[in-house]
Amino acid sequence: MTHLLPFKIKIGPGPFSQICLLLSALWLIIIYPSINWFCPFYPLGTGKQNSHIDFFQYYAGAVVVRHGIWDALYPIPKPDVYDRPNHFIPKYKTFLFNPTVAGRDPAFYPEVNTSNASDCAPELKTYFPEINHYFYFYPPPAALLLWPLSFVSFNFAANCLWPTISMWSLFVASFFASRIHRLFRQTDSYTEGLIILACALFSYRGQTHINAGNITPILSALIAFSSYALIRRRLFAFSCAYVPLVLFKTIGLMWLPLLLINRAYWRTLIYLTIITLLLNGIVVELAGVGVYQKFFSLAHKMVVPHGIGIVPGIYYKFGFYPHALYLIIDLVCLGLLYYGYCGKSVKNLVKDPVNDSSLCLVALLAGTMALFCLTNFTCLLPYCPNYLFFPFLGWILQEGYLASGYWRYFILGGTVVAFLVLAAEWIISWCLSYFLGEESAGWFFYVVFQGFCILIIPAFFLLVALRRLLASRNPFQPAR
Repeated sequence: MTHLLPFKIKIGPGPFSQICLLLSALWLIIIYPSINWFCPFYPLGTGKQNSHIDFFQYYAGAVVVRHGIWDALYPIPKPDVYDRPNHFIPKYKTFLFNPTVAGRDPAFYPEVNTSNASDCAPELKTYFPEINHYFYFYPPPAALLLWPLSFVSFNFAANCLWPTISMWSLFVASFFASRIHRLFRQTDSYTEGLIILACALFSYRGQTHINAGNITPILSALIAFSSYALIRRRLFAFSCAYVPLVLFKTIGLMWLPLLLINRAYWRTLIYLTIITLLLNGIVVELAGVGVYQKFFSLAHKMVVPHGIGIVPGIYYKFGFYPHALYLIIDLVCLGLLYYGYCGKSVKNLVKDPVNDSSLCLVALLAGTMALFCLTNFTCLLPYCPNYLFFPFLGWILQEGYLASGYWRYFILGGTVVAFLVLAAEWIISWCLSYFLGEESAGWFFYVVFQGFCILIIPAFFLLVALRRLLASRNPFQPAR
């Protein structure tokens, strides 16, 4: 390491982190949004056709609130789709697929929020003629949070405003991920700057979901911020960040037991109750209870496996969707995580919120998020980097720093490999395509890259979390 000495003498860890923060801010807050605004058809822009496909549903919710057309919030299922047995056919026909059972199971029908299965309410079409493909299907209070979008045109919101908010959110996610690492280290470190720089590099061409117009980058920032807020006992701030996570992707439902078993967080339950009553009270005042009746009548049609995760993969390939089995797997893994947490941290966290036991807290949060990426019925490629890897990058690097022997090599080496796959996927694919042909690039993307996103990285984070929580050593000592 002696070759790094001149660098360390000239630039200390504090200034280095500040430089990385400045570079990241220039890129994610100024340069990247400017490219999107003024050069929308540049490879990094969002001006490509159908690039904002997921944004239709968010803007639809905003339009409904602004014009008070709550009866038009949810799509109208097509009778010729839902009033007869579905025609789902898996890729491989095996004994796992029972066409008789699947013929009437709502999980095997098309997604209710798509134009293939539903029609848009005519009144909504009047106010939002651009709506296409995806319709609103979140709980009614989520529409209130989206309401400000309706004060600008759809094209401006989809191509300029929403992508800019998403880019800023990636900066926020990296900022709080680095601050979590600083809390663990209790001092400045070069790693803090590298975390910020890593997220900026990932944003260049990584799977951010910005081009799709999805809310994923915003939720990434909320995950990182809420984790930081819990460590610092900023319980009201945590509650405000937690509500959108639950409303939009049910992220954080696995954190509810934490708020119940740890009396240090009981105040959060009061804040969450107040916020929930306030949001739902406003909806009832504006729309009545009918909008909730419509939502719950469609809820069973919304739980349809979608994407490229383990659950959707088994569903599409074999026509097998064992709800009970996935629930048992979730409960067993969740039980192990909470068993370890309860045995190590609860009493100590009450006394001192910022110490080595906070590793157990973040390990619990990261472990539950890894479980979400592994077994959720909907999983897309950007979920792993945005919901798991970058928000908890500061935690897993600290775990590697504290480990020794093979565990240190495994954790730090695995983190570096995961980052290279996530951030340099486009470079690797281009090189393979150029030197070995498009077939090799396709193999890398569909086998290696997708395998990392849906299985290897989430399993890696879950393993490290379980190691922290279930190791027999004192939680205030580095785990070996």
